[in-house]
Amino acid sequence: MCMLLSNTFIYADANEIIDILPQLHEGKNELSKQTGMFFYDPWELLPQYKDTPLEVLYNKLPEAGQARVMVMNAGTCYSEHADIDDRYHLTLEAESSYLIDMDSDFMHCTTINNTVSLMNGSTIHTAANFGHIPRAELVVRKLLKHNTLKDPVSINLTTRYDVFVERYRFDIVFSPWLNRASKKGIIDNFEPRSETEMNLQLEKSYIDEFKGLIEFANLPMELKID
Repeated sequence: MCMLLSNTFIYADANEIIDILPQLHEGKNELSKQTGMFFYDPWELLPQYKDTPLEVLYNKLPEAGQARVMVMNAGTCYSEHADIDDRYHLTLEAESSYLIDMDSDFMHCTTINNTVSLMNGSTIHTAANFGHIPRAELVVRKLLKHNTLKDPVSINLTTRYDVFVERYRFDIVFSPWLNRASKKGIIDNFEPRSETEMNLQLEKSYIDEFKGLIEFANLPMELKID
């Protein structure tokens, strides 16, 4: 079983970064802008962060993509989920907050230690803030690598669901598989078109396995294969 967090041995002063940020709000605070395909192409930091400690850190992160500060209020948590992409984490502000590995029932304390960790997005996880101050976490997506497929087929998957209720089920079933499939080299050009539609290329020999995910998810989905 894969561990949720690993040490990158990349370091940055959290105070230097938090000092250059504007007033943060609960949720996702964007620090970068998209230049091409969301998951595959490089991102650029917003102009106000050029020539700052944030840019110095960002340039040290291999295959760095979208950069955000995630702010979680005291006494809150996220629903358990997985991600197609792995993510760099640096804790900027926290008290009694944790990243929780749901696959192994292990809690990683997110302390201000000026150390960047790499989170394995294929692991079912959540974050929780048990303290009395907001938790601020710098989170940078690691770009997906394009894979050269031997016998690719194009897949379009659409679903008709309540975004809040059924997105949870999608994340639990599909996101771990997609993360591992990208690393295994059997998918390419993953592209969400909306909250209810995605495109990707898949090695033809894995179609039945992908169909099995749809059956297991038990969601109202339509699959088109070209």
